[in-house]
Amino acid sequence: MPTPKEIGNAGEGYVVEHLKGRGYTIDKSDTHASGLATIEAHEEKSKMLVLVKSAITDEPSNLSAKEQREITSRAKRIGAVAREAKVILNTNLDIIGDIRWRELS
Repeated sequence: MPTPKEIGNAGEGYVVEHLKGRGYTIDKSDTHASGLATIEAHEEKSKMLVLVKSAITDEPSNLSAKEQREITSRAKRIGAVAREAKVILNTNLDIIGDIRWRELS
């Protein structure tokens, strides 16, 4: 079974690929030991801060109130839109379905 860090790295990789495919440049990407990942990205007219939650075969957990406050506060500081991306993976770390996006406020 993959570790939380491996799950987070895999989910982050799928989100990075998706953003690059949409014309975004990745400015910063970081997966924490818990498997939670954050990505800063920009395109010509906008900047985005994405919190990535990944899980094996189940729906990733919802953001806690504290996580949501922290990510939206950080996004405001850097002039970005805050978004959540949920990624479901199989035990081989292949993505199942589509990334589910939610704008945070």
